Amino acid sequence: FTGPDVYEEGEMAADALNEALGGEGSVVVIAGQAGTGTTIGRVGGFTDRLAEIGSNIEVLDTVNADFDQQKALVMSRDLITRFGDKIQGVYANDDTMARGFIDAWKEAKPSEDMPPIVGINGQKDAFESIRSGDMYATIVQSPAEDGRLAAETVGKILNGEDVADRLPIPLTVVTIDN
Repeated sequence: FTGPDVYEEGEMAADALNEALGGEGSVVVIAGQAGTGTTIGRVGGFTDRLAEIGSNIEVLDTVNADFDQQKALVMSRDLITRFGDKIQGVYANDDTMARGFIDAWKEAKPSEDMPPIVGINGQKDAFESIRSGDMYATIVQSPAEDGRLAAETVGKILNGEDVADRLPIPLTVVTIDN
């Protein structure tokens, strides 16, 4: 396997949101498709890391939006209705679902500050949202790096070289600071 370590992505998201909230607060998790390896890894890495670092962040609810912006918008509307001002942060399993939450928040609370949101993928919209203050961070998993590592690994295998079973790509947390 070559590609992102989804568990590590969850851990990095936990560290970023913990930093944004000063180690305490209430958050919601907008997860991908229930039962998929990516969702299990990203959510598990997030919750395990919060426990590991002794964070006082409470997860109010975890909902599945299937990596779909429209579903995330609908689920986010429900979360905002149920929890309102208790939502002090958001972890979305990808940037597309983070956009769904941003849109729902702007609809419901146009005059209130956006809670810190952490997403994954490093999409162009996420960078723009970070610059505008609508998003706190995204975890970048470079498709170019992913493709390069896959091609290099195939080349090594074809040349008879041994390779590790899992070769993760480098991941980067992007915030307004970088």
